Amino acid sequence: TLRLGIKKAVIVEDSLCHRIYGSKTSYDRHRHRYEVNNKFVKQIEEKGMKFNGKNETLDRIDMLELDENIHPFYFGTQAHPEFKTSTVYPSLPFFAFIMYS
Repeated sequence: TLRLGIKKAVIVEDSLCHRIYGSKTSYDRHRHRYEVNNKFVKQIEEKGMKFNGKNETLDRIDMLELDENIHPFYFGTQAHPEFKTSTVYPSLPFFAFIMYS
């Protein structure tokens, strides 16, 4: 089941994901079939990883981050921000990476 095209993500407020996108939602292009197994989400979150961006039905992980106490800028997304970036208008994750480093 390949997820293709622009997908909406719901973002948790007061998170790194929220600071990057400046919104409670994002719309990014996807082209993948790998996912986080929801059976292990609680165990993974107990170790410090946060899944702060999910699809509209909240059953698929779209974004993750580590607590800033563990790493100052650790952000991952299932989306492909390179599809929406240019030298004049960088995608928000790329821009944030440059600004945080």
